[in-house]
Amino acid sequence: MNSSSTSIGSFSTSGNTAGRHIQSNDDSAAELRLLLTRYYYPFLIVWGTVGNVLCLKILLRKKFLKNSTCQYLAVLAVIDILFIYTRSSRYLYRYFFNVDLRNTSKWICRIFIFFSSALSHIASWILVIVSFDRYFIITNRYRRRSVDCRVVLSTIILIIVVCLFNGHYFFILGTMMTFPQTDRSKLNLLNMTTNSLSLTLLDSSSREDLSSPSPLPQLIVPRKNDTRFVCIARENFDHFFRLYIPIFDILLVAVIPLLLLCCSNIGIIIFTMTTNKALQRGGIIRKRSHRRHQRLTVMLLSVTCAFLCLT
Repeated sequence: MNSSSTSIGSFSTSGNTAGRHIQSNDDSAAELRLLLTRYYYPFLIVWGTVGNVLCLKILLRKKFLKNSTCQYLAVLAVIDILFIYTRSSRYLYRYFFNVDLRNTSKWICRIFIFFSSALSHIASWILVIVSFDRYFIITNRYRRRSVDCRVVLSTIILIIVVCLFNGHYFFILGTMMTFPQTDRSKLNLLNMTTNSLSLTLLDSSSREDLSSPSPLPQLIVPRKNDTRFVCIARENFDHFFRLYIPIFDILLVAVIPLLLLCCSNIGIIIFTMTTNKALQRGGIIRKRSHRRHQRLTVMLLSVTCAFLCLT
């Protein structure tokens, strides 16, 4: 009897220790989320807006607007501003109203997820387009054609393709779920000592069972249900959404654009080095237009390197 009580006591002590450790980790994670929401996202909105607006002010000057690379980068700056506001608004809304913006209605849920995904795809593939555009320019692969027409046409095609690819969010997201109305303090206790607690759902007809002795504490959760809208995939698409959508996002936002950017930029670097060596061997003085092309190429490579580091 003593040995069994000792074992139960040690089990309960270990459960309490584990519960305190889990609670400490939860508190640290909550503090980190609060810190990010309170300081990081407002900082990101302010300085992200300022930086992209300054880039737009420079790129939209007349002497830069004649170049397709600058036009693509101006489009990228606009996409970045929209992406920053879309992503940050969710966390700021939760901070001020203690509600996830995506769970307020079905169409807000679908539109929010659609725009978040579409903007990230457009931002990645705009860089791919501008890199190949730069490569074709310096290698003289383009026929004489209006720069504005080329940029507008390629941007419109990209937006249409991305919107079609992300259109499935309007069909699979949004469902109603039923949650028990549980006491928060008891739920925290349950989460802290999962290994040493037994959860029992009781109604008024089964309360006499509490009189029976039990070595483990019982947590009473009343049978009161609350139905709410939740911004998750519907039951028929839940497996597809959880397993395949993240894989598609990684491939289409990071992996495939990264490989294409590496190929195009390696081609740009090789062609630029070959051209410079040919000019040096021939003793030809570099023209002003050639130097301008080099500066634009360096700027594009810098943007690409930032993409590689931050994606």
